Amino acid sequence: MRGLMHKDIFRTILSGLIVCLMALTASAQREYLHVFDQVNVNYQYFGYAKMAPSPDGGWTVAECDSATRVVRVIHFDACGDLAWAKTLDYPLSFRPYRVSDVIVDSVGQILLGTMHFGGNQSVFHLVRLDAEGEIIWTRAWGATDLAHGVFKMGWLPGNRIFIVGWCNPIGVVSDMIGILNDDGDLLSLRRYYTSVIGYLTVAIPLKNGHILMRRGDRLYEVDPDNGQVVWKTWQIAPLYNSVVPVELDSGFLLLGQFANSNQLYSAVPVFFDHQGQFLSRGEMFRANGGALSNVENLQIRRVEPLPNGHFVTVTTDSLSKGYLSVVVIDELGSLVKQVYINPDPGQTRLLNHDFSLLPNGRLAIAANLNGKLAMVYLDLDEPMVCGSKTVLQPVPYSTSGYSTELPMQPEEYVLQEVVIEVDVNDFDPGLQAICDDPFMLPDRDTLLEGCLGDTLWADASFPQATAWAWESGATSSSVPLLVGKEGRVRVSVGCQYFNATFLTREKEDCPCPVDFPNVFTPNGDGTNDVFGPVATCSILDYRLRVYSRWGKLVFSSSDPQEGWDGQYQGQDLPSDMYGYQVEYRTTEEGEPQFLRGEITLVR
Repeated sequence: MRGLMHKDIFRTILSGLIVCLMALTASAQREYLHVFDQVNVNYQYFGYAKMAPSPDGGWTVAECDSATRVVRVIHFDACGDLAWAKTLDYPLSFRPYRVSDVIVDSVGQILLGTMHFGGNQSVFHLVRLDAEGEIIWTRAWGATDLAHGVFKMGWLPGNRIFIVGWCNPIGVVSDMIGILNDDGDLLSLRRYYTSVIGYLTVAIPLKNGHILMRRGDRLYEVDPDNGQVVWKTWQIAPLYNSVVPVELDSGFLLLGQFANSNQLYSAVPVFFDHQGQFLSRGEMFRANGGALSNVENLQIRRVEPLPNGHFVTVTTDSLSKGYLSVVVIDELGSLVKQVYINPDPGQTRLLNHDFSLLPNGRLAIAANLNGKLAMVYLDLDEPMVCGSKTVLQPVPYSTSGYSTELPMQPEEYVLQEVVIEVDVNDFDPGLQAICDDPFMLPDRDTLLEGCLGDTLWADASFPQATAWAWESGATSSSVPLLVGKEGRVRVSVGCQYFNATFLTREKEDCPCPVDFPNVFTPNGDGTNDVFGPVATCSILDYRLRVYSRWGKLVFSSSDPQEGWDGQYQGQDLPSDMYGYQVEYRTTEEGEPQFLRGEITLVR
């Protein structure tokens, strides 16, 4: 991985995941099928969608648009919402035919690989993006008179990257392993003669720092430091596909995929020890079929371990109009669950591309819905998205395989580095919700009571709440409200939210409001000529005192009907600031009110 994660980054990621996980346990799980009508995908060569989970709890999808051959990179946050979308626009002469792989490191940086074939030159290209989708570096290597490409990438100890693919400089398909440093410099590149069988080469990093290579029914372990093959095995099982293996404590799990004479495609889990020796085979299950099968690249792409010891994979069951098929098998390879997803099987085909198992235990799937990129987000425990249905369809037949052994001795390989400029731009993928069950808690209404002139506090505090968005623009958990006003706020609780409304009204036992102006103009015009109380009710036990700025008493009265006219002992006082004190009651039983303030006399 890319070094050690900084503490502040780790805390941010961890806190986000914890809040989201706590919210997910609080109410029903969100599930959705979203379609991006500005992103074209197909199921051959370009248009492949590749996925990888991110340390923030979300995931990243990359694909080569099948209409424009522009690479699209889309990132989703830990709640499954669209975070950002970018286009990577290559020069016309180097536009890719496919995104071969995408991986994300421990700080959210993205590495994606693309392949280009044109004329007599083939090029594979690597782009490293930061967590916001901006380019950090790009690297490309090309060669003439041969075909080559990268199909899998991964991280090695020492901040190194491995790339795995194939090349055929002498007409025999060879596997290719490249080792790069963290800045994208190619440290070594070696090829291995394996087979003329055209299954794509995939690989995974092992816990011991080596690389496990797979081409169909060939397995071999390579030491990336010296390129030597540690062990090799073949003729092992019906494993004719390129599903990425899984390393287990006991060895490895691979999925094979094949068809019988009726073109019924099936898959079988096969277990091996750490030297590639066969241990056991699980139960076969339906995986693709009919006209939509191997020729349209709908095979299974990967299998992932679940916390309970089971495994999950995603494929397409295309015999009946194209269902997305989520398959769960147990630790022995027996079929546990098979879920079919298609919102309208009579009119649409929902076809698998890739999937990511997320830290919160949910599944995100990149699919093809009538030629557009579709994202499915679901709960594995009880998937209900778009009326999905659960079936069990084990397959009761088997098949046998063949193999031809070829040398595995590594050989140094040289490619020419190519400089390719790539433009990055934001774009709107055109999200359309086909079905969506949002994270929502019950809305809340609160009634606040007070007296006119009082300031009430609308408090929207809530356990594990993370954000507040008031209609006024405030973002605090509580805001002041005057009696007669109302407040509305959307409260986010991790990935969930609720709307809160605060209504206010005057209490029945409020004292009568008594106001005193702060300016008066005793000029005899009949308007604001005296200073005194303004009230709509009777005033009891009244006493008013007015003082000059030097503290001299210039007016006093116990009659609320008698106001001060701005004179003292029959003489007009000058324009100035005067102080006053007043006490009164509005009801016999009411508490006495004491006020102190300033009044400006203006002549």
